Amino acid sequence: MTRIVMGRVLLLLAALPATGTVLAGDRPTLDAARRAVAATIDMLPPDDIVFDYRPVDIRVADLDGAGTRGIVYTYTATTSGSTGSRPNELVVMTALRPGDRRGQSPYPGNVPSDDRTFAILREVGYADDVSVHIPGELTGLEVVGGEIRVRFESRLESPTCQRAAVTAGGEPRASDCPPPGPHLWRYRWTPGQLTRVARD
Repeated sequence: MTRIVMGRVLLLLAALPATGTVLAGDRPTLDAARRAVAATIDMLPPDDIVFDYRPVDIRVADLDGAGTRGIVYTYTATTSGSTGSRPNELVVMTALRPGDRRGQSPYPGNVPSDDRTFAILREVGYADDVSVHIPGELTGLEVVGGEIRVRFESRLESPTCQRAAVTAGGEPRASDCPPPGPHLWRYRWTPGQLTRVARD
């Protein structure tokens, strides 16, 4: 099953446009970024409610406008019968440091597929640093001057942001879903944090 999922992810990555901002000779390359993203997504556990995790956009860019190279990507999934919001994430990968636990399996030798995944992350030299949920259908991603810009469309009926959610006590929960329509959200990265800096 893992091989089948990984194969599907790699096919999806091959179909993505090669429009990253990486320059010749820089690390990581867009191809390396794709491998790291595919390996990371392959570790997400599918079940009968959330499955078919897949990348949407991948960029290699200066994360802070000061030369800190990183990988920025978005991914989504398919849900069936879920009462929670569908995974629909903006993720930043940063360079691994010597001995970085992000590049090490917590149970080496127990899950061969995980060992292979972490080997890829160490080879590429990058792993997930931070992520945030995007509450709409992803339509675009770019990094300009250290600012990460995500475009998406909010819909009244969308599994990416459940508007009818209730609390454990059955009371209506205040919705944090944005108004229906297209949106552009901007983020600034600092180590371990993505801060939203402006609305549309």
